Amino acid sequence: MLRVLAGLGTVALASFPTTLEQDAQLLQGGGEAGAAPLSASVQQAVGFRMRKKETLVAALQGVQRRLREVQEDEALPATTAPAALGKGQKPQSASTATKGFGGGGGKK
Repeated sequence: MLRVLAGLGTVALASFPTTLEQDAQLLQGGGEAGAAPLSASVQQAVGFRMRKKETLVAALQGVQRRLREVQEDEALPATTAPAALGKGQKPQSASTATKGFGGGGGKK
C-alpha cells in the first residue's frame, strides 16, 4: 500500500507542467525575458499550484520514510520476546505447550 501511495505521489508531481522551482521563479518575476508581469489572478493560481506541490512533496517524503521503516522492520529476524520470561526461565517447548484452540485433549 505504501509503495502504491509513493507511486501515485510521484505520478501526481510529474503531471504538473512546471517544477516547484519554476513556479517560484515565475512569482519572483523571473519569467521569460520581455514577458508581461503576471496578473493577480495568475499569481494566485501559481501560488496555489506551488502549495499543492509542496503538500504532495511533504506527503511523499512521509510515505517514503514510513516505507523505509517498514522495510527495516521486516529485515529484522523474528525472535521470541525474552523480556516476557522471568529471570532463569526457559521458553515452553512446543511438546508441552497447549496446542489447538482449546487445549483439551478432544475427548471427554
